[in-house]
Amino acid sequence: MMRNSHTIENFERMPDGETSSLPDITNYQESVDENPVEECSAYSDTIATCSMCLQVAPHSQFFACTYPGCGYALKQKESVKSPTLFYRKERVLCGACAFLGDHAHHKAYLLKADKLAFLTASREIGGKLEMDMEEVCRLDKSHPVDNAMIIKSGGHVELEKISVVSFLSQAKTIEEWHSRHCMVNEMLSTIKYNREQGIDYLRKQSEKVMTLLNNAAQEIKSVSRTLPKQLTNQDKPHTSFGRRQHASQKNTEWANEEYSPFSSTCSESSTSTLHMAKALQSVDDEVTGGFGGFGFGFGASAVNKSLKGQIKSENYTSIAVTRLYKMLIRTEPKETALRRAADYLNELTHSKTEKKAVIEYMEKKHSIKWPEHII
Repeated sequence: MMRNSHTIENFERMPDGETSSLPDITNYQESVDENPVEECSAYSDTIATCSMCLQVAPHSQFFACTYPGCGYALKQKESVKSPTLFYRKERVLCGACAFLGDHAHHKAYLLKADKLAFLTASREIGGKLEMDMEEVCRLDKSHPVDNAMIIKSGGHVELEKISVVSFLSQAKTIEEWHSRHCMVNEMLSTIKYNREQGIDYLRKQSEKVMTLLNNAAQEIKSVSRTLPKQLTNQDKPHTSFGRRQHASQKNTEWANEEYSPFSSTCSESSTSTLHMAKALQSVDDEVTGGFGGFGFGFGASAVNKSLKGQIKSENYTSIAVTRLYKMLIRTEPKETALRRAADYLNELTHSKTEKKAVIEYMEKKHSIKWPEHII
């Protein structure tokens, strides 16, 4: 062959197991493998050199021999991370050298080098990416971001997996292969980054919520300690006097009617309810509507007498209990507020008739439904 500068004799493996003499291309091949340039220009990424005649040609013109005894057979021992590197690390033959001359009798073992290059690089790179993909697609319910994805996907604990090897190997050009490779890498990086950012965001928000709750708890505790001290010495006698006077009016009813606690926790929380009612004196105008308190007394005895002359005892008790409930419902659960209002009602009266009237008043005027276990 005029084109091939090497003379090849006895190209096939001999029957007795001895290999035939081959042209010395070791130095050339090693020089190519010593410094593999992974980042090349667009032109150099699409051309390669024939291992036999050393002619440069496009990738589509090369073939790879798979015959075991051939001196130009595939080695497939080195890592191939891109189709371009396949042509630098493996021995490839141009069409003239592959099908003409001494190598012609190996044509049955020839494969298109470009398809083999895409498949080899895709299997190596795609295999690693598929392992990362499996880890990313597996969702954990204990993970807050994953749990949101599970809910959004309708309860699926695994995302749809992608066959990265097939996706990469179906590329038609080097540029398309690298584009698909970058696409998969960016997808994995985006998912991992968003998970980390989601966790970080949730952590910051939870810290803010805990800080707000802690500050609110400290403020409520501070207010609950300072409010009772704001009661003046003048208020306390009136408060005590009002309670004694109201109780004396009900002595007859107490004697004739059997005492029945208005709630299961009456005896335990009556004292705390009383202190709460006293503390609410400071917000009298907002809560009581100008009546001057919750039935414990008023700033002046004339106002007390005037009020008792205008409304019945039942109406007065209803107003006091209702105002207390409306104050408590702002900061406490509804059931807790009702229970404490019930304790307060029991402090004001032990008459079943008056209790029933108060309950009917609150249900009718304010749509307050008393739970059966409290009544």
